[in-house]
Amino acid sequence: MPRHAKTKPSRRIWFKLLQFTSGAAVLLGLFAGVFFAWAYWGVGMDVGTVTRDLETATTTRIETADWDKTATLRHDEPPVEATPAEGELFAYIHVPHLGKTWKRAIQQGVSDRILASLGAGHYPQTAMPGQVGNSAYAGHDTPGDFGAFYDLPAGSEVIVESAANWYVYKLTNHLITTAQDTSVLDADAAGSDRGITLTTCWPQYVAEDTGQRFVWHGVFIGWAPKTDGVPASLAQKHVTVSERVNRGLDRVSEQVGMPLSGVLAACFAAMWLIADGIMWLVNRRRAAARWKDGSWNPLVWVWRLQAGVGGNKWVSGTLRTFTLLLLCAAVVFASWRWACPWLSDTVPWLPHVPHPEFH
Repeated sequence: MPRHAKTKPSRRIWFKLLQFTSGAAVLLGLFAGVFFAWAYWGVGMDVGTVTRDLETATTTRIETADWDKTATLRHDEPPVEATPAEGELFAYIHVPHLGKTWKRAIQQGVSDRILASLGAGHYPQTAMPGQVGNSAYAGHDTPGDFGAFYDLPAGSEVIVESAANWYVYKLTNHLITTAQDTSVLDADAAGSDRGITLTTCWPQYVAEDTGQRFVWHGVFIGWAPKTDGVPASLAQKHVTVSERVNRGLDRVSEQVGMPLSGVLAACFAAMWLIADGIMWLVNRRRAAARWKDGSWNPLVWVWRLQAGVGGNKWVSGTLRTFTLLLLCAAVVFASWRWACPWLSDTVPWLPHVPHPEFH
């Protein structure tokens, strides 16, 4: 065979198929990572939108507290809260240890539909907030929900915000038990005449229900009317940068009427289109020339979409990396908003991840 003979066409085809298959396999692996990141973190991103949808549908009006005042806890007999209808949003749960802006809606009932709404469900057979007995709540074990409670230290406050009052509890002890163990919901299970119980699945990051439950118990330490302000642990005097960012993003999501994951997907996609579009206009000849070798590798295609600029290769490489990161962020958030929920519901060999349905 001559030294410089061309590769046979059949070999070239097989080589291109190998390029395509290997690149597609890597992309599939990366998307699997995106899916599981959504399952354990991304689901909780859109809690603000879910809460607003629930607020719109509820008949209970949750009064706004005066966040500029700090309420002094009272230790007399708290008000009696009316029992809400099934599925009604009637309160919020706050855990200051997770951040001053951490808040989840509480609905009456613990059905799958209710718990999929990125919040807590109140066991109807247990006491209402502040009442004598055990006020018990359930939530999913994803980090955006009750999964964040695994690492709470004893002594952490749990605050239930009803329509007109704050009810403050302190966590005392936790245990792991079975799903059939209903004694954790008993009136005296928390070891106090007025207690709180929080339940979620155990262990975390397991696709199937193992039949075990992680349970926190706590005791009631006081209440305050919302007209007096907010509990000291929720006062806004020392809001962190991340809390300010989260609050700002939530406001943007509310203004545009779109879940936060969708907002971020649109923003990153727009930034990528603008940045890469300008670079294609400036460097279109060199960028187009990169496609002439006919590679079938999808990873190469994605990289070649990033035009960069002419001249210094380090500058061009840095700019191409920047636009690639913008594109990746847009794809991740778009997948979290649309693709991952659909795949979770339709592909039988993927774990079914409880997630909200947006209206």
